[in-house]
Amino acid sequence: MSNDEQLNLLAILHYVMGGLIAIASCCFPGIHAIMGIALLIGGLVQGNPASHGAAIAGGIMALVFVTALLLVWAFVACVIISGRKLANRKNRVFSLVIAAILCAFAPLGTALGIFTIIVLVKEPIKELYAIEDIPDAQILAETKE
Repeated sequence: MSNDEQLNLLAILHYVMGGLIAIASCCFPGIHAIMGIALLIGGLVQGNPASHGAAIAGGIMALVFVTALLLVWAFVACVIISGRKLANRKNRVFSLVIAAILCAFAPLGTALGIFTIIVLVKEPIKELYAIEDIPDAQILAETKE
């Protein structure tokens, strides 16, 4: 398998992994955020002073899990952007960082992260990224003059 084929395959797998993480994020944090909002609304609607504790707990629960959901979606966007950058042969370091973070998402993220790191640290791949970056460097040098 050539270097270009490896990078294209990694780009596709990053898109797939981003989608899988997005779907999974709707299950755990999404359901808990909905439960927290339900507790918050239910505790406030009843008007009973005893139910205010449930409303406070629901508010905290909703805040924590909505924040977690937003962070996961931000990471999903980064994984998909990394796939796009792999396809365009741009920002190798960004893809390496995302690959390292993907290693925390066992088992599929770990496999994808490790294989991405293995491919991106190869010398021919580094040279391929350097060749792709040359026009940008020349444009930048011309604008400074």
